[in-house]
Amino acid sequence: MEDHRACVFLGFNLRYRYDEDYAITEELMDGNKLIAIETYLPSGMIWQEGPESHKRDSAIIHDFFELSEEEMLQADPKDYSFEALDKDMFFELVHTALEGDPEEVGSFEYLTTLPSFAMTAEPEYLDGYKIQIGYIEPMGNIDELFIDICYQTGDAYHDYVQLSDMVEDGSASPEQAEAYRKLKEIERAIVEHNQLNYGAESYRTLELGGIQFERLATYLENLHQGKYEGYLGEMIELSLEWMIPR
Repeated sequence: MEDHRACVFLGFNLRYRYDEDYAITEELMDGNKLIAIETYLPSGMIWQEGPESHKRDSAIIHDFFELSEEEMLQADPKDYSFEALDKDMFFELVHTALEGDPEEVGSFEYLTTLPSFAMTAEPEYLDGYKIQIGYIEPMGNIDELFIDICYQTGDAYHDYVQLSDMVEDGSASPEQAEAYRKLKEIERAIVEHNQLNYGAESYRTLELGGIQFERLATYLENLHQGKYEGYLGEMIELSLEWMIPR
């Protein structure tokens, strides 16, 4: 809003769902025993909830946002030091937020039916793989989208390899690499037109590298209609510890 500006900082991983540095520990009482449960949230990895270095950087950001707008704009980046965060990126974002034009509201449908950011995936492996989609759509605008394929390698929650990594390390077949290029083409078109099901009929019947694009078209159509709950996954319990509190 032109007459009201505020800064918040949120980092969200659109490519990966699991990293033990992002596990969350919750403590619950059961009678006279304390239960410590270590879990992953199904919604994805938020930067502030990662390693201790991220938490220390977040504390610096919190104090910085206590400054006035004028003080934030006049702050010298040389006076700040982050352990994990890209300092140049952070201060560029601050100036964009405080000096740039307000972002226009995009699709009201997305604004009211979808979370503003989410890491989603098909609930089950089919033919040895599942499709995964991470997105950010603040103000109803699909600003970023990352479509990937997860190939099952075992029975554990994290037993899979991602097509994006296979393409980067050269282990993908030529057909899989071609499929990945098509996925990136679909991503760009969706962001450009701000419509999750954009162009679906042009690729619905494709099958490249063993990937059935009809599944992707159905997935994106469900997200477009706000039917995202079935793609969020369930909370994963990593460990459970029973203790008698002191």
